[in-house]
Amino acid sequence: MLNFQTIFEAIPGLYLVLTPDFVIVAASDAYLQATMRKREEILDRMIFDAYPDNPDDPDATGVQNLRASLESVLKDRKPHTMAVQKYDIRRLESEGGGFEERYWTAVNSPVFDANGEITQIIHRTEDVTEFVRVQQQKNELHLVGTELDQRLEPAMSEQTRQQFEYYYPAWNRWFENRVYLIPDAIAILCAEITERKQAEAALREREQQLRLALKTSKLGSWQLDLKTNILSTSDQCKMNFGLSIDADFSHQTLMERIHPEDQAWVQGAIQESIVNRTDYDVEYRNIWTDGSTHWVLIRGQVVYDSAGNPLRMMGMSMDITDRKQAEIALRESERRFRRLVESNLFGVVFGDCFGKLHYANDYFLNLVGYTPEEVYSGQVQSDKLTPPEFAALDAKAAEQLSTQGVCPPYEKVYLHKDGRRIPILIAAALVQEPFNINQEVMAFVLDLSKQKQLRQERDRLFNLSLDMLAIGNFNGYFTQVNPAWEKTLGFTQTELTTQPYLAFVHPDDRAATLTQGQKLARGRQTVGFENRFQTKDGSYKWISWNVVCVPEQNVLYAIARDITDRKQTEQEREQLFMSEQAARSEAERLNRIKDEFLAVLSHELRSPLNPILGWSKLLQNGKLSAAKTSEALATIERNAKLQVQLIDDLLDVSRILRGKLVLNAIPVELGSVISGAIETVRLAADAKSLQVKTQMTPGVSVIGDATRLQQIVWNLLSNAVKFTPRGGQIEVNLTPVGTNAQIQVTDTGKGIRAEFLPHVFDRFQQEDGSTTRKFGGLGLGLAIVRQIVEMHGGKAFVESLGEGQGATFTVEIPLAPKSVEMPQIKQLPQPACDLSGIQILVVDDDPDSRELIAFVLKQQNASVTAVSSGSDALEAFSQSIPNIVVSDIGMPEIDGYMLMREIRMLPPERGGRVPAIAITAYAGELDQQQAINAGFQRHIPKPISPNAVIESVVELVRSPE
Repeated sequence: MLNFQTIFEAIPGLYLVLTPDFVIVAASDAYLQATMRKREEILDRMIFDAYPDNPDDPDATGVQNLRASLESVLKDRKPHTMAVQKYDIRRLESEGGGFEERYWTAVNSPVFDANGEITQIIHRTEDVTEFVRVQQQKNELHLVGTELDQRLEPAMSEQTRQQFEYYYPAWNRWFENRVYLIPDAIAILCAEITERKQAEAALREREQQLRLALKTSKLGSWQLDLKTNILSTSDQCKMNFGLSIDADFSHQTLMERIHPEDQAWVQGAIQESIVNRTDYDVEYRNIWTDGSTHWVLIRGQVVYDSAGNPLRMMGMSMDITDRKQAEIALRESERRFRRLVESNLFGVVFGDCFGKLHYANDYFLNLVGYTPEEVYSGQVQSDKLTPPEFAALDAKAAEQLSTQGVCPPYEKVYLHKDGRRIPILIAAALVQEPFNINQEVMAFVLDLSKQKQLRQERDRLFNLSLDMLAIGNFNGYFTQVNPAWEKTLGFTQTELTTQPYLAFVHPDDRAATLTQGQKLARGRQTVGFENRFQTKDGSYKWISWNVVCVPEQNVLYAIARDITDRKQTEQEREQLFMSEQAARSEAERLNRIKDEFLAVLSHELRSPLNPILGWSKLLQNGKLSAAKTSEALATIERNAKLQVQLIDDLLDVSRILRGKLVLNAIPVELGSVISGAIETVRLAADAKSLQVKTQMTPGVSVIGDATRLQQIVWNLLSNAVKFTPRGGQIEVNLTPVGTNAQIQVTDTGKGIRAEFLPHVFDRFQQEDGSTTRKFGGLGLGLAIVRQIVEMHGGKAFVESLGEGQGATFTVEIPLAPKSVEMPQIKQLPQPACDLSGIQILVVDDDPDSRELIAFVLKQQNASVTAVSSGSDALEAFSQSIPNIVVSDIGMPEIDGYMLMREIRMLPPERGGRVPAIAITAYAGELDQQQAINAGFQRHIPKPISPNAVIESVVELVRSPE
């Protein structure tokens, strides 16, 4: 076992050695001494029995915490340090017994044998009772962490003597502290030095104030030797006379710098002070090198020797230029104010906030009718001069005076001594600070009687004026308007003055109005500015403005006049002029187009007539072979059909221009429409060896007129065939695109110049309208296409890369709703053409047409009676009632409409309901409707087709109604 006693002697300290059962097996002498125990009293005893807790301390935790630390060592097999622990020690009986309060820190460390087993625990401790008590005392005095605590720390730690002054905030006292070392402690001697510290602080403050006073007051010192006349000065004294600090300053220089008007009396004052032994105290002017005048204050005394002879003068100097200038300015201000008050341009009165008057000038006295004596004697009080209804205004003014020192001008009424009411404008200010109700008040009063009279006259004129007069401000509001505004616009004065006037301005005119407002704000007048102002009913009227402004008063004056009638006249005149110009331009354009169109029309109508007439002459000669006869007849038929197409195009354009083109809208499947159109142009395409390709999506349907839709496609295909050279290609595509059905016709033809693309769909427009043009036509087909497409709610457009690049025409028409059912097309049986037993009355004033119709009907075995006029028809009708009437419309004396009305007036048994067919060159839809209204059942336009006549007759024979 280790010899712990030897170790304790080598390492002094408080040690115990414990077994793992916490039994004491060794103790150092220092430990025994500190705990007031003998070795035999504690050895072989458990530490908790040898050193129990103080039984008188119910909060004692020494044994508990020590046990926990020792058990921690056994468990963790490493040292454990205990915090400061209160662990009282039993006092010796010779010292009174009981327990003594003690504080300790301890470290418990394990000791291991060769096998790593804990054999002992070394309990090393340190008594920190004194330290804890000092800390407690500091806490009681609130000194912990203070400057005193920091000053005492070196004395205790370094064992040195300290002396310092300390301010104890809790007592608001200063102390001088001297710290001395004594055995096992320190002694502190304290002496209160609060009064001394206060005196020192006051002295420092006075010195600082003196230095500041000397610096700010520009005080300089001087001394004059009266025997040698040598002048000695401080730097500031030189500066007070406008000299630099390194300049020479002699008595002669001093006298030369004194203002000439002051030199004599200054010299006399010096002599008077010497002779009379009085203080030298003067203020005079001196001239600086730059010629400026400055004031100085000189004060001094004469020093005499024992015999009473003057030795020297000494004193101070100060630059008082600022003060003198202020005094001069004050005197000048007082003079001006006195002149202003005595001028009696307005009333001036002095008094207090309680109504008493101290002074009043003549203006005020004359205004209220009182004498100076009545005012000064207190008989006149300001509150007695004011009617009760203005008490609130006066109270507000008194409040402003007491808080701000001034009250702005306001209007009120004074009562004259004779009882008259005098309108006045009054403003007031306190004569001096601080602002409160005890200070003297100075008030300025202006008689407004004349102004009130002028204002009343102005208001009378203002209200009677027929012009719209207004007063406004730069905040955007009218403050006053006359009745002419309500008469003109309908708004009341309240409505016009409670809303920004910009709110009444037409939105399109607000920017210009704001610009005028900005000009007014810069002081520029507005003359003749025009804008539109809203009226009560929501309409707008034109207003002309003349406005002058006073920006510094935030006021503007306006005269406004209603110029709506003039503007309307100007607008009508301008519109008339513009319309006349447009009409003239349009007339010139239309006249030019008309001339061009008539030339083209003449050419296009004459061209087919040439082969018709030519081959007709040859056929009449009877010298043509059978082949040539067949060729002649085909040529005549083809050119006749071309003329019919030209006429149909003209009629379609006429219907479109008059809005008479009517669509029979039904669900239409576009594939069949396109196929039908292709078949129509098939022969013409084959004649030029053109390849026509189609790519169509099945089931694409629209709501429209099947005939007109086929006309659209036929026109586009005819155009493509016309402009595509031999051997070219035409492609037709049908596909749905979004909500539209799209038809595209693309050709490899001559293309379109970019500048002509916008005019492709215009009426009577052709890219080449010259007499040398290669392609014929009236320029109507594409115009008809666009109009019919737009009537179907669609659009048409064209694309071309230029000449020789072909063109693509696109038509888009809204798709039909999916729920719409397509109509079933029923194949009607071909009508039988045998008209045997049918009596037909043919009426036409043109013999060729009459003979042609009669011949066609006789070919079908009908019995035909042909007459040349309406009267002949009525006579024939009375002799024999026909089965059907076929009549022309345009005839002399009795036209077809009149004839049919005569027949329809007959009773049924006399033929009043006989079926009738109108054959006429009037081919419009309106003409067709007029024929039906007149009593005809069918309408066939000229030139007639024999098959159409025969089919109509057969239909009426089968269904006469």
